[in-house]
Amino acid sequence: MTNKKKNQIVLASESIPEDLVITPINDRPVFPGMIVPLIISSLDRKTLEFIQKKNQGYLGLVLIKKKAPETQNFKTVPAPEKYLYRVGCAGKILKVSETNDGEMQILINIIRRFTIKKFISKNPNLICHVVYFYPTFDKNDSQIKVYTSALITKIKELIKLNAIFSEEMKLFISRYGMEEPGQLADLVTSMLSNISPEDMQKILEIFSLPERLMQVLNHVHKEVEVNKVKEKINKKIEEKVSNQQREFFLKEQLKQIKLELGIEKDDKLSEIEKIKKQLLELNLSSEASKVVDEELEKLTMYDARSPEYSVSRNYLSWMTSLPWGIATKDNLNLKKAKSILNQDHYGLSEIKTRILEFIAIQKLKNTISGSILCFVGPPGVGKTSLGNSIAKALGRKFYNFSLGGIRDEAEIKGHRRTYIGAMPGKIIQALKSVRSCNPVIMLDEIDKIKSNFQGDPSASLLEVLDPEQNQQFLDHYLDVRFDLSKILFIATANQVETIPEPLLDRMEIIRLSGYLIEEKREIAKKFVIPKQIENHGLELKHLEFTNQSIDYIIRYYAREAGVRMLEQQIKKILRKIAYQFVLTKPSKIKIDKNIQAYLGMERFKEESPYEVALPGVVSGLAWTALGGTSLHIESIVVSKKKKWRKNFFNWTFRQSDGRVS
Repeated sequence: MTNKKKNQIVLASESIPEDLVITPINDRPVFPGMIVPLIISSLDRKTLEFIQKKNQGYLGLVLIKKKAPETQNFKTVPAPEKYLYRVGCAGKILKVSETNDGEMQILINIIRRFTIKKFISKNPNLICHVVYFYPTFDKNDSQIKVYTSALITKIKELIKLNAIFSEEMKLFISRYGMEEPGQLADLVTSMLSNISPEDMQKILEIFSLPERLMQVLNHVHKEVEVNKVKEKINKKIEEKVSNQQREFFLKEQLKQIKLELGIEKDDKLSEIEKIKKQLLELNLSSEASKVVDEELEKLTMYDARSPEYSVSRNYLSWMTSLPWGIATKDNLNLKKAKSILNQDHYGLSEIKTRILEFIAIQKLKNTISGSILCFVGPPGVGKTSLGNSIAKALGRKFYNFSLGGIRDEAEIKGHRRTYIGAMPGKIIQALKSVRSCNPVIMLDEIDKIKSNFQGDPSASLLEVLDPEQNQQFLDHYLDVRFDLSKILFIATANQVETIPEPLLDRMEIIRLSGYLIEEKREIAKKFVIPKQIENHGLELKHLEFTNQSIDYIIRYYAREAGVRMLEQQIKKILRKIAYQFVLTKPSKIKIDKNIQAYLGMERFKEESPYEVALPGVVSGLAWTALGGTSLHIESIVVSKKKKWRKNFFNWTFRQSDGRVS
């Protein structure tokens, strides 16, 4: 740093007091030659009067370090020298005005750099003793000329990339050019956008002109590179946007040309015509027809891009997808129905007879309505497949969905259209899927339906299953009544005790207790084994299951009421056989006494009776009040203790599904 030289002439207007009032500033430092507006809330009227009288209107501006406390009033901060840089700039206040918020707005002309040598006071004003820097340089210095020339070249390159530098920089270069390299460096630094306040402060603290020019040149070079990358990115974005706009305009022009020539119609008009064409194929009720006409009128008024258009369009899509008046013709041929039931199921003679009686009554009435069947029995006895067989026998479409775990009544009766993502309930969804107003709909696991604060789904099912109410079923989404009386509803349950009483009163209970060993054997031979052999890529000629092997599997591995466990054990055997076929390719495999080689240890054991006089085992049968579950009393072990002279009984029960308790 160089002080003012003795032989240097200083104008009276440039005589700046060496004891300055310092105002800390945030964000970026200021440079000589700038005229900046500042809003300084820490200055009050007394301070401004002091600056005008004692400091001749001069004010020092110094950048605050990042670690400084978040305040501009350093009167209450101990040791302000820790939080301020030592190099700042002095400026002359040109104009003072007060904002609406009571803050002081100052227009200040920055004149000269200074270095803080001493902090004189901080209350009532922060006053420092400073030493000013008076720039001098040799105009013939080749190093300064080279740096200045390179800086002007880079600035011209930057002007083409960034319009911010354009007018002011062009004016300065044309006016001063090589004559004022120091002012050029300061002006360029103050205008750079991709430079940190710390780097600007470092440039402010460089008093050597060649070194300052070199640092500014480096930052301008970085600014040029950054702006090149930005320009490249902007060009890509503009090209992409322009291509999209061009494509959009061309498509719109093509659409208008097609509309004029009659080749194509507007999307919105096409949608409306499509809906009207679909409505001609339906037999809507008077209520539904009125609602659809109102929605069509709304659809014509809505803009195709508005949310209301989508809501209205979805509603009309549901209305036109429902089978209004579309029904399949019933086949009430008892012989064909009996043949289908015998083909699909073995045994269950009482159930088949009851179903045939049901079909016979409906044939006499010439319609199927009124009665709701409910198949009750343990898992795996064929409840769902019986429903499918009934649909096949009647020539109707079949739809099955589970009610297990349903807690929200909207699952049955739909959501209001005011909700986002609203849709009809499961009954209406089923009708849309089968496209028939008289299908067979199976409600699986009706005994596992739940209720909570969201509503009671079982109450909603009353309107569905009650023959007196389902002719006027009202789905919340459609808000139009739909006739469900032509639908044959079949429910399934594992037990009747957990079925809500109002639903139970509206259904006819048909119990499926389970299969005997002989029935399971025939089911395995006629249905399970052929089906699973085909599923595992094998052929019937390669395998042979003997009756003894099937009975062995049933007795020791699958004691459940149904045949699911039996099917799983057969799958397990066939997986191992498939693996064996791939490895050794045998001609034929016979499954006889080698069951344990495929299935491992037996899951169930046979008990041997003891003499009556000794502690032992007796056989019996119990029927529980809960669930109607058949329990086999497998053993009663009687233990005599001489010490207490009492008898202790250990009862072991085996349920009908094989579980031991």
